[in-house]
Amino acid sequence: MSYNTMENLLKPDFFNTSDDTIKTMMSTVISATLLKTTNTKLTKPVNFTLKHIREFKPDGSLSCVYWNISEWIVDGCSVLKTNSSYTVCSCVHLSTFALIMQTSRPSEVLCAVISGVLHFLHLSGFVWMFIEAVLLFICVKNLSQISSINRKVLSREFLCVIGYTVPLVVVAVSAGVDSKDNRSET
Repeated sequence: MSYNTMENLLKPDFFNTSDDTIKTMMSTVISATLLKTTNTKLTKPVNFTLKHIREFKPDGSLSCVYWNISEWIVDGCSVLKTNSSYTVCSCVHLSTFALIMQTSRPSEVLCAVISGVLHFLHLSGFVWMFIEAVLLFICVKNLSQISSINRKVLSREFLCVIGYTVPLVVVAVSAGVDSKDNRSET
């Protein structure tokens, strides 16, 4: 039996995975039962073909799932074959089935870039305030113009290099450490 609008009730978000992915229902929801049978576990797996109702994305991961009281799960089901228009699933039990595609969130890279830029801008503000404090300290200590030796050491070019390089190095190191942590978790 096939249900045309059941995906509105049994949403793909009920498919719990460890990854933070976008889940899309790729087929109609179907049910398979045998008359006068109480045991839904089969001795041989049953194969069924599900037609895609949405555009198939090659970077997505397809899962043949079945409904278990309150969530979609994959236990006992696997993908045998897939192409752009249909997928063949194999399951060792009878139940209510569907096909769910998981894709990574497109804004992860954008969020990482925005986060890095904001980190850089905040650190630059702090470093420039520190430079300003050092220059004010030198002025107050000398109670006169900065000497010619200090002008060479504290030239505008040198201060710009310090003001932008230090924050850039900190952001690059934190991005490198963060990406290594994320790779080790998966």
